Amino acid sequence: MEWCLSTSVDWTVTRELITAVVQILGLLLAFAGFLAWRRQIVGKTEHELALAALRCARLVQEEIRDLRQPSFAFHFAPSDPVDTDPDDPRHFLLRPAQKIYNERLSRLHEKVVNLKVAGLDAESLWGPEASERVTALVMCTRKFRFAVWRYWMRPTPRSIGFSGQSCC
Repeated sequence: MEWCLSTSVDWTVTRELITAVVQILGLLLAFAGFLAWRRQIVGKTEHELALAALRCARLVQEEIRDLRQPSFAFHFAPSDPVDTDPDDPRHFLLRPAQKIYNERLSRLHEKVVNLKVAGLDAESLWGPEASERVTALVMCTRKFRFAVWRYWMRPTPRSIGFSGQSCC
């Protein structure tokens, strides 16, 4: 009991103890700050990647919607006629339709390539499950593109919007 009541305090030892405790607390706070900063960076990266993948998927959806639009703007005359009967009304409409759909297919392909890149980024961050979902969407667009190409790029499609009646 006598040692507690002593009035002489060794201030150098006390100062060293307090300094050591403050340094340890500082290290713990710095470590907690670095962990929070890391979580914030990873969260921001995941959020940006998810937004990019969603944007790419929406752009692919819009391109599919545009590709399915049946309306044409034939503002150019067919410069190279089709190897069909000149009396056939499709003779003058087939090449412009093929050109329009070829441009639409090219735009869709560009958007699908961007989606594949976003899928690879997602796979590196979230694993193969994210890539599988993107691959499923890419396969659907590939089948759709092939069906459109097969319909419009052959020499005489089944129909271009009207029956075998003449245009005039």
